[in-house]
Amino acid sequence: MTAPYYLSRGYEAQVQLKEPISAEFIERNKQLGQWINENILIRLYGILNYHGLFRRIDQDLPGGREMDLLRRMRNAFTKTPLNYHPNDKENIRLRKEVIRCFGLKEKNSRKSRFQLQSIQ
Repeated sequence: MTAPYYLSRGYEAQVQLKEPISAEFIERNKQLGQWINENILIRLYGILNYHGLFRRIDQDLPGGREMDLLRRMRNAFTKTPLNYHPNDKENIRLRKEVIRCFGLKEKNSRKSRFQLQSIQ
């Protein structure tokens, strides 16, 4: 079933599998999706950083806030275990800023992971 984000933009797709979906299959796909989401941000940061775009981030310019969040998410994903840390003030602050900036819904984000999905 297509995610609401894509449905609202006119895209709809379905995948039909030969076998019934098991709980293990669902969890493995969630883990894979999480890794892909995190990995693309790490790679995007690497490309932009290579071209010198992170030397100075001016948050007053269009995209400046997003650049700062990308830098901070890259640090969170590469320098710490990727699980959500409920006692880490910076992790909590970053998570809330990402949810607020990109219009994510807190209820759709599992507390055990730093979710980057459910854009509405």
